[in-house]
Amino acid sequence: MTYAERKARRAANRSAHQAEARTEINERDAAIERLKPVADGGNNFAQSLIGQYERKGYLSDKQWHWVKKLADEAKAPKAAPAPATNTPNLAAIFDKFAGFACGGLYFSKKNGADLVWILKDGDMHYDRMLLGKLEGGKVTLFGRKVEGARMTTEEVWTIIADIERDPLAAAQAHGRLSGRCSCCSRELTDPVSVERGIGPVCLEKMS
Repeated sequence: MTYAERKARRAANRSAHQAEARTEINERDAAIERLKPVADGGNNFAQSLIGQYERKGYLSDKQWHWVKKLADEAKAPKAAPAPATNTPNLAAIFDKFAGFACGGLYFSKKNGADLVWILKDGDMHYDRMLLGKLEGGKVTLFGRKVEGARMTTEEVWTIIADIERDPLAAAQAHGRLSGRCSCCSRELTDPVSVERGIGPVCLEKMS
């Protein structure tokens, strides 16, 4: 192969790589655009993913998985889940913990009472917005409060149903995505806890 041929091949390879990189960037930008309506609807996970991408210009492979998953789920039509008013598994969490964060919701147990407030989570505690209550193992949503928080009752019920189905799995998914424990809100720093999505003390209590 002559020098000119080698030079032409290297140039062709560079062009191909550049085209692949542009395609990947365009696909990721498009995924972020599809995710924005989810964030606008009040999904804190979506907001955090978009915020990091806009600030830093990159996301991890695991975070891109969630970008595509959330965007695809929002695009696909789905029937509204039937309100599962009785939630014994969710209620049992508060025999062990005073608070629980998952899926953009925060549950706060009132001291010395069989009452747990359901709130839309926020970056700070004062950003949280009341959505309903859990009392006597039963969930009640306040429709106008939910609308005021820019959420839908279907969205809230979906999150609650996911927690009710498997509280530990929901807590671990939240921890892996947010980097914080659902149960104690502490940052996960130990590599095992980061991978597991929950710290050892809270895991033992949840198991």
